[in-house]
Amino acid sequence: MSIKRNFLSVLFTGLLGAGGIAQAAEFAVSPIKLFFDRQTRSAVVTVSNDAEEPLVVQMSLARWTQNAEARDVYTESEDFQFFPRLMTIPPKDKRVIRIGVRVPPSGSDEVTYRLFINEVLAQPEKTATPMVRLAFRFALPIFVAPATPSSIGEIVGVTFDPGVDKNAGKAVARVGVRNTGTENFRIESIRLSLPKGEPIQESGGWYLLPGASREHSLVIDPVDCGKIKQLELAVKADKLALNKLIDVPPAACRK
Repeated sequence: MSIKRNFLSVLFTGLLGAGGIAQAAEFAVSPIKLFFDRQTRSAVVTVSNDAEEPLVVQMSLARWTQNAEARDVYTESEDFQFFPRLMTIPPKDKRVIRIGVRVPPSGSDEVTYRLFINEVLAQPEKTATPMVRLAFRFALPIFVAPATPSSIGEIVGVTFDPGVDKNAGKAVARVGVRNTGTENFRIESIRLSLPKGEPIQESGGWYLLPGASREHSLVIDPVDCGKIKQLELAVKADKLALNKLIDVPPAACRK
């Protein structure tokens, strides 16, 4: 699998003046994830340049963890060796990045990293018509498997609060999900439904690393609590599914 993007910069008329031109950087990265275990110690990543001009990219590696709010945290790492760290890709051509494990995997939980592939922009020439281009930055996930992989999660709490400001008149459902296994899973959707299965709100998610918990908020129209006593909560992830029936509290009731 590969990923291909066409990144267009925003036209900053306030800074550049009318007539500024935005350019695009076209590239492809394959694969879009790397997996290592005690048998797999090296891999190759291909970066393709689909543009009509050379592409310069610089690579860096970071350990990827999550804090108490499950927000991503990146720390510079040397646990992998990779080459090259800087390369130029001719127009309509491709180059490879070779990466290998420097530190053998250990511990009971999966270990995660990101290989950042950053475009390096040339210094712009002075022209009558200013041009701006945003450099792309692709963060390639790297997963080092635990000794005993397990995909386990749980719904750790559901609360409802009255909406305020732009959500006034609505209710905010706060859903906590925790990863209690030894490997990541990616939440694809969190859905609240009426008992007969009619969805009333759905939200996307993100990676949840081992041991991490994250709260997701869903804004819903209050329900008729005279007729509806429970809601169905469904969390769908790439490796598991969680379901729970929720008693409807007053904060979620139609006045």
